[in-house]
Amino acid sequence: MTVKCNRERLLIVGAVCLALAVCLIVYEILFGAWNPFNRAERLNARMEQLRTRFLAKPTNVAPLDELIRSLRSDESFERAAAATYIGRIGPQAERAVDPLVETLKSNDPYSAREAARALGEIGPSARRSVPALIQIVKEYPDSDRGWFAAEALGKVADSNDTNAVAALIGATNHSNKLLRYDASVGLRNLEMRRHLHDPQTQPARRGL
Repeated sequence: MTVKCNRERLLIVGAVCLALAVCLIVYEILFGAWNPFNRAERLNARMEQLRTRFLAKPTNVAPLDELIRSLRSDESFERAAAATYIGRIGPQAERAVDPLVETLKSNDPYSAREAARALGEIGPSARRSVPALIQIVKEYPDSDRGWFAAEALGKVADSNDTNAVAALIGATNHSNKLLRYDASVGLRNLEMRRHLHDPQTQPARRGL
């Protein structure tokens, strides 16, 4: 009789422990580290902190280097977020251009798209990415990776870069209307920059 009671108690205790374990797992999934929304929020907060730290003291490249390392993360979301926050640094993120080009050419379309956007936000400081951007425009005309690359070209390339201009003009004749639109934006950006650097327009601007 005593053995039977002890066995029943053990079964009850085991069932209670199992129920508690299940409750803890469910709680973690809904509210803890396993929740993808919580993870995304923490990741964005960390990257914003790194961006802010670097901009506050650009001579300390450790925060930027940490963002660059995230470009090589195993998780697509982290790679894309890293590209986004590097882009928000602007021209001072020139150190990240080559890793961004690697991301631009990767098999992950989400992070590649954000890398194209980031290169555009870095601007002329990312000039060495122009050949890669031209390649992406030609290879991905029906993808937002190619569309973002077309717009980025207008912000990154020299205004007299004949290869960039030719690639954008060709894209404006493509059947994909979204590529045509972003290529037109890229061409307008190049034209505006050419006008700003044209010596013949300097006196007129000074007279305004």
